[in-house]
This record gives sequence, structure tokens and C-alpha cells, in this order.
Amino acid sequence: MIKIIKSFWNGFLKVGKKIGEFNSRVLLSVVYILGIGFSALIAKTFRKHFLELKLEPEKESYWAERKEISLEDFKRSF
Repeated sequence: MIKIIKSFWNGFLKVGKKIGEFNSRVLLSVVYILGIGFSALIAKTFRKHFLELKLEPEKESYWAERKEISLEDFKRSF
């Protein structure tokens, strides 16, 4: 009786693993297509370049200026 239950349980685990592998591939594909693919389509439509990779020879530096942060900025942050 124990052998029958163990073999059933092992078969159930194998089927569950196959279903899990299939589901994860489908879900990750959907997330990729909707997330990255859709945002790339919108960016190309509006000609938006998020990385700003163009080289501009007239620029002296590509350094991005940032706001100076003091210790007071960290107090009561919420």
C-alpha cells in the first residue's frame, strides 16, 4: 500500500514540476512582452532615448551635476 502511495506521490510531483516549468515560462514571457516590449514600442513611437548615448564633440564633459546632500536631508525622511 505504501509503495502505491509513494509512486502516486512521485508521479504527482513530476507532473507538478512540468506544470510549474510551463507556467513560469508563460508568465515570464507575458511580463517581458508587456513590460519591456510595450515600453520599447512607446519609446520608439515618441523617439525617446533613455540612455542618451549620443556623443557631442562640443561638450567638455558628460558629467551630470547633482544636488548637494546634507545630513539634515536624512533627518525625518518619512
